[in-house]
Amino acid sequence: MTSTAFKKLDDFLNKSDHESMDWYDGGESEMAEKLIEKFDEQDWKTLSEVSQNRSLQWQGCLVSILCPQYGAVAQDILVKMTGSKNPDIAFAAMYAISFYCGINANSAGPFIDDCIVHEEFRAKLRLNSEFLASIPQVGNLVGRNYELLQSILRGKP
Repeated sequence: MTSTAFKKLDDFLNKSDHESMDWYDGGESEMAEKLIEKFDEQDWKTLSEVSQNRSLQWQGCLVSILCPQYGAVAQDILVKMTGSKNPDIAFAAMYAISFYCGINANSAGPFIDDCIVHEEFRAKLRLNSEFLASIPQVGNLVGRNYELLQSILRGKP
């Protein structure tokens, strides 16, 4: 049975557009974050099962609100989304992963920022040989960020 929390997020993402001003500047992404924060274990399981089968707009919204602080399932979904056949979804997932592994950017380009690292997530990724092997495959989507991510996860800062 689908819970109310999952259904509310699912319905909300179905009518949302992650590329719209309303998503970022109008508070819709914050509303979606409030919905996902109410998830229980079953909601996360359901989200993991359906996330790859939803529309690209839905997936774009989801990837923009996922963060490793939500737990292991959110982390796994982010990693799974880097393998999306849609380059925008793969890019957004890889960008989020890069950020939580300590890669920030400014006008001069990407740089390592230890203040933003989610240590548990980064450690988990370091042990994920399948993910490590996939980094070069999606590297052209994230440019120089992927080189920094690869060096961080392979222990070569």
